[in-house]
Amino acid sequence: CTAGSCRKNFCADTIKAAEKELGTAIDSVTLDGKTSLQQCGCLGNCSQGPSAMINDTLYGRMLPKEMKKKIRELS
Repeated sequence: CTAGSCRKNFCADTIKAAEKELGTAIDSVTLDGKTSLQQCGCLGNCSQGPSAMINDTLYGRMLPKEMKKKIRELS
């Protein structure tokens, strides 16, 4: 999520961590075509920002360390 509350809670750092871990840029697909990384507007989880939606599951407090961990779990 890149909406106001998530931005205030450093979503840019989480996005950079996801880009690095996946080896792709925001709004792109990994080379193997299995994973896309997209920015979105508000996910309605403002009190838990930064938030992320992964495979239709909403996650809150997705700071860089948590994002990297989740990506590795799903790989």
